[in-house]
Amino acid sequence: MHQYNKDAITYRIKECRERNNLTQEYIARKIKVSRKTYIDIEAGKTALKVSTLFDISDCLGCKVSYLLGTDECEPSVGEVLNSLLKINGYKIVKDNSNYMNST
Repeated sequence: MHQYNKDAITYRIKECRERNNLTQEYIARKIKVSRKTYIDIEAGKTALKVSTLFDISDCLGCKVSYLLGTDECEPSVGEVLNSLLKINGYKIVKDNSNYMNST
């Protein structure tokens, strides 16, 4: 059975948030908790529900396995961008139209 290090998880959450230039207030609003609750999550002062961990990973654009420390791969720029667009109500669609005119 894998043992999870709470301090490592909270460190990775904070590190990902700061790397993406997101505020604690922004993440708290997106995962529907108070700013104080989110601050307590990052500080390791409150229990972290699995569903909340998934919500946070979606907001940060990283895998839950990265936050848990079982996957050392950090999210790509594309994954982060896609997650940020998704949590703000946008989605990326493939457009096969040709915008260049060949004349």
